[in-house]
Amino acid sequence: MEVLSAQGAPNEKRVPNKDWKMDVNRTLQYTRWTLEILGVWALVKKNPKKWEIYGSRILTMMYSMLIVSITIPCTIHLIFKEKDIVERVETCGPIAFSITNLLKYYSIIYRRKMIKRCIEHVEDDWMEIVTKNDREIMRKRVSFGIDVTIVCAVFMYGGGLLYNMILPLSHGNGINEFNETVRPLAYPGYDIFGNPQISPTYEIIFYSNFFSSCIMYTVTTASCNLAAIFVTHTCGQIEIMMSRLETIFQKTDDDKEILENRIDLIVKSHIRVLRLTSMIEMMLREICFVEVTASLVVICVVEYYCVKKWNDGETVGIITYVALLISMIFNVFVFCQFGELLKEQCYQIGRAVYMIDWYRLPGKTGVSLVMIIAMANCPRRLTAGKIMELSMNSFGDILKTSFAYLNMLRTVAD
Repeated sequence: MEVLSAQGAPNEKRVPNKDWKMDVNRTLQYTRWTLEILGVWALVKKNPKKWEIYGSRILTMMYSMLIVSITIPCTIHLIFKEKDIVERVETCGPIAFSITNLLKYYSIIYRRKMIKRCIEHVEDDWMEIVTKNDREIMRKRVSFGIDVTIVCAVFMYGGGLLYNMILPLSHGNGINEFNETVRPLAYPGYDIFGNPQISPTYEIIFYSNFFSSCIMYTVTTASCNLAAIFVTHTCGQIEIMMSRLETIFQKTDDDKEILENRIDLIVKSHIRVLRLTSMIEMMLREICFVEVTASLVVICVVEYYCVKKWNDGETVGIITYVALLISMIFNVFVFCQFGELLKEQCYQIGRAVYMIDWYRLPGKTGVSLVMIIAMANCPRRLTAGKIMELSMNSFGDILKTSFAYLNMLRTVAD
C-alpha cells in the first residue's frame, strides 16, 4: 500500500519502524519506573508472571498501610487533641494530601486495564511509523512529555524532602511541660499510641514517614506522567496526520487511486487517534477529579502557611512552603494544560482538512474527510470525573477559588 510520509514523498512499500522497541522503551521509560515502584507495572504489562502479580498485591497493601499510617494519626490529632486553630489548619494539609494520593493510587489500579490498552496502542503506533521525519515528530513530542515528568518529579520530591526532613530538623529539639526533650516529627498524632520519642520508636516513625511520603510523591509523579506521555503521543500522531494532509497532492499526478489510498490512511489514523483519546480520558477521569477537588484544599492551606511563615520571618519555612506551593500548582497546571493541548490539537485536524485543495479531489473521494471535520467540531477533552473540563480557563478558576478560600481562612484563623 502506498503511504505518504511527513515530507510528502510517497513510499511504494510500507516499511515498519525497525527501532520501534527502542522508541517504545524511551516513551514509556518513566511510566515503567514509577509504576514499578508502586507495584502496578505487573498489572499493565504483557504476560506478567504469577509471582509478579502476587508481589504487586503485597506492595499495594504495604503502600496503602504506609499512607494510612500518616492519615490516621493526623486525623485523630486534629479531631481530639489539637485546639489551636492555626495548628489545626496546618494538620489539614497532610491529611488532604495523603487521602488524595491514596485515592489516586487506587484510581491507577482501578484503571489498570485502560492503562494497558493505552500502552499497547502506543506500541502499535510506533511499529507503524514509516519515515524518519515521522519518527522525529513523535520523538520531539515524547521528549516534551518526558521533560514534564522530570520537572514534576523534581518539584514534588524537592518540596517533599524539605517538608519531611529539613523543616522538622531545622526546628531542633524542644522541651515539653515535663522538661523532657522532644525530637521533631514531620506529622503529629503519634503520641496517642504511645511515646514516640523513645528509641527506636522515634527512628521507625521518622523514616517510615519519609518513605510513606516518597510513595505519595511517586503516585503524584506517575499521575502526571500518564497524562504527559499519552497526550503528547496523541499530539504527535495528530501532527503526522496534518503533515500528510498538507502534502496530500504531492507526486500524485492527480491519480485517483493514489489519492484514495492516502485519504484511507488519514481516515484510519484519525480513527485510531479518536480511540486513543477516549481511552486517555477514561483512564484519567478519576485521577483528575481527585486532583482538582483536593487541590483546592491543599493549595489553600499551603498558601496560608506561605503567608504565615513570611510574616514570622522563618526562612526555611518560607522556602519549604513556596516549594510545595509551586509543586501543587504545577500538578494542576499539567492536567489543565494537557487538556487544553488535546482539545486544540483535535480542532487543528479539522482546520487542516478544511485548508486542503478540495477542488482537486476527484468525484466523491473527499467525502470521508467531511466526517473528520465534523468530528473536529466536537473535540476530545480531559475532564475531572466528567464534571469539569480541564483547560487553562479551569486552571484559572481553580487558582481564583483557592485564593478566595485563603482569604476566608485568614479571616477565621487570624
